[in-house]
Amino acid sequence: MKKNGFTLAEVLITLGIIGVVAALTLPSLIQNYQKQVWVNQLKKTVSILEQGFKMAMAEDGVDKLSETTLWASIPGNYCNLSTPCDNLFENMKKYFKMTLNPNNTRAVTALNSSELVSSYNMNIQLTNGADLNISYATKNASSYSYGPHSTVLPVVIDINGVQKPNKFGRDIYVLGITDRGQAVPFGGKAATRLYCDNLDYSISGGNYEGCINSLSNNNTWSSNNGNSCTTSGNGTYCAARIIENGWKMDY
Repeated sequence: MKKNGFTLAEVLITLGIIGVVAALTLPSLIQNYQKQVWVNQLKKTVSILEQGFKMAMAEDGVDKLSETTLWASIPGNYCNLSTPCDNLFENMKKYFKMTLNPNNTRAVTALNSSELVSSYNMNIQLTNGADLNISYATKNASSYSYGPHSTVLPVVIDINGVQKPNKFGRDIYVLGITDRGQAVPFGGKAATRLYCDNLDYSISGGNYEGCINSLSNNNTWSSNNGNSCTTSGNGTYCAARIIENGWKMDY
């Protein structure tokens, strides 16, 4: 009986086709996997921040960070590079598993290029591997405004520490901690609402919805400005895009 089989040439051709398909699909699979790793780490870090600050509020029986014992350690009404936040950082250790590393400078580039956007002193390290830059804290949310965002604590997060790529929208994100202990990404709808909550709405004739509408086209992650999470922006607002898209990095 004659036995049918594959010739050596047929086997080699088949292996060659498999190799070509793998070469075409593997980079995409690896990239998608890396994106999911970044998103999961961002989500975990946001959760750590919110849980820690809400723990501080719960311990004191208050519903605002500005009313906590933790925030009372801020000298005067605010601390910054000129008036260091050392006391605040030391007291934060009660609510976060963290170490202080005040000389940990990180150069950060734009989302879609190697353009240097800024350098940050990642002065706090969390045990989940994320580094934080905190350079300002205030007792009055309305006294500190970053574009459309009013928070008591702006935070730059490097979700994978010293590892690369150190790019906005990949492993570097910007959020603000509200007086209610909520982590709000800069450039998002939640941040715009927060800003309007803290204003007298004078920019829109005293109308809350007018305030929202006047900002919605200029200060969200998709807007045409330098901070947007688009091909024309540097990626500063990418945390908002990820969160508003259901914790997905679709770019």
